Amino acid sequence: MVCDILAGERGPSCKNMNQIPDIKVFYLRFVKPEAPNEIDEETDDHESTQPPKRAKRRAMSFPSPKKSSSKHNNSSKYPKSLSVKDMLHLGKALPKKESTIISIFQFNFKHMRWSSVPIKAEFMIEELPFATGGFREALKATSITAGFEETTWVVKKYPTTAVDVIRETNETEQTHAQKSVQMHYLAKNFASQLNEKIVKDGITDFGETFSYKKVFMGKTDDGEYVTIEEYIDGDFVKYINNDGDICEDGDICDKAQAFAHFTYEKSEGKLIVLDIQGAGYNLYDPEIASLHLLGDEGNYMFCTGNLSETAITSFFGIHECNKFCRLLCLKLRPKKTNAQ
Repeated sequence: MVCDILAGERGPSCKNMNQIPDIKVFYLRFVKPEAPNEIDEETDDHESTQPPKRAKRRAMSFPSPKKSSSKHNNSSKYPKSLSVKDMLHLGKALPKKESTIISIFQFNFKHMRWSSVPIKAEFMIEELPFATGGFREALKATSITAGFEETTWVVKKYPTTAVDVIRETNETEQTHAQKSVQMHYLAKNFASQLNEKIVKDGITDFGETFSYKKVFMGKTDDGEYVTIEEYIDGDFVKYINNDGDICEDGDICDKAQAFAHFTYEKSEGKLIVLDIQGAGYNLYDPEIASLHLLGDEGNYMFCTGNLSETAITSFFGIHECNKFCRLLCLKLRPKKTNAQ
């Protein structure tokens, strides 16, 4: 154990005892050095052409505490500075804030299966949604559970009207939430593959690319199914709607069109990622339109926002290949004329 900080009532600014005259209160921070060569490695969403490196500790899809470095140890964070008033406050029985326990299920994209044993986490969820979509309402949340406590989260719930629509397609809130997460990971995989192509082919003119954050499915103690994802700060912009309509213009929207075009070619025309939206290059809540609305077993493919071949036809009826499509060497769509 190493003591590297001495702190008086004015904060952690002292390196030796002589700097703290007339001592009333002082704090000592002892830090246990971390084992050397310990690695946090996150698996890719797509198979890499390089053999995976062996790691002592592998981070799965759940968030892990962030690390930073300093001169003395591997953490630059100091203990929370407390006033005397706060110290005395801890001597009382503090009221428990209203919280929700959520069982969080992990989807393993590599093995294409859901975890059978959930992780339980405690969330403080705001009462009123900050945004409402066609099928879910979004509420900000924080957590005190290890691994989740340093991030602002968004818990998305299904209102009653959405539940009725979901059940009309012979789905349940659970299956819809599962497919919503699976759809998110598929879009995330496409974004990773596009980025890999840009790096591999040395396409330096493309610039910044899109990314999707992690998302989980959860079940509350009341039996309500929700999705949980990282909160993205910034102005919300919808670049392409789920019906294939293009909503914006400019470079980012051109990249969004090229991304949708890329997903269509990568899937050999079987599906396309639409509802491309987010804050800047951070995307969330994608929809996927599949060529066939029903699967082999007659089940509804993807989620209720899947407008199938209609959306695909609509998108390519509007989309004109741009410089980003050409940089990716996509099959160019003919330019439309007024007669068309």
